[in-house]
Formats: sequence, C-alpha cells, structure tokens
Amino acid sequence: MVQGRQVYSGALGWAGFSRRMNTTTDGFYPQPVTITGAHVLLEPLGIHHATDLHAAGADPDVWRYLPIPQPANLTDTQIWIYAAVTAGVKGDEVPFAIVHRATRQAIGSTRFIDIRREHRGLEIGWTWLDSRHHRTRAN
Repeated sequence: MVQGRQVYSGALGWAGFSRRMNTTTDGFYPQPVTITGAHVLLEPLGIHHATDLHAAGADPDVWRYLPIPQPANLTDTQIWIYAAVTAGVKGDEVPFAIVHRATRQAIGSTRFIDIRREHRGLEIGWTWLDSRHHRTRAN
C-alpha cells in the first residue's frame, strides 16, 4: 500500500466494494477512470449502464464472438455487469461502458484484461458496440 492510500474503491458504481492493493513496489495497476475521446467516453462500468447496454446489445451479431450468450433480458444484463465489476474489484480486469458523448447513452463495452503487472502490460478485450454504431465515428 502507498501510505495506506486506497487506490481502488467502488468507482464502478457498486456501493460497498473497496480493495487495497499492495503497491510497495513501482507497480502497474490500471484503474477505472473516465477516458474522453472526440465522440465517445469510456466510463467505469456500473449497474446504471444496464438499461442502455441491454438495448445496445439487442442485435445477436454483437455477441457472436464473445464468450457468453446474448443476455435475454435486463436481469441477465445486470448479472453480466455484476460479473464484470466483480472481476474489476478482484483486480483481474478493468471494465468500461462505451458512452456516446452526444446522447450520453451507453452503446457498448470494453475491458482491460490479462493484466500483467510484472510486465506492465495488458490486453483490450470483451469489446462490443451497438451495431447501429458500426462504421460511425463512435467505432
């Protein structure tokens, strides 16, 4: 820990989650922060994105290459978000909602995955986008 500072707290929208990381060395700990682009934001994923993401994932083709089936209803979408946030709390992944800046609606999701702290590396995966936004500036 860096002087007992909490470096990860319920920033993903889930009250009560907190985690202290051992950062006694010059570690690599990707954090859930908002990343602003010209047309979209990457916001830390939270339950408040569920309704938008359920609508954004209505096209079955969105889920074709993902390792889970398409959520059948809003509850399934909330369960998927909960699992992603839980992986974030464990430090295994950092999940984001892709939010369209003009409409403020969540239109997809992505994650930092396979976080390799010892090599200061990670992968970007679990990425999907509402098919209505394919071939647009949001993509």
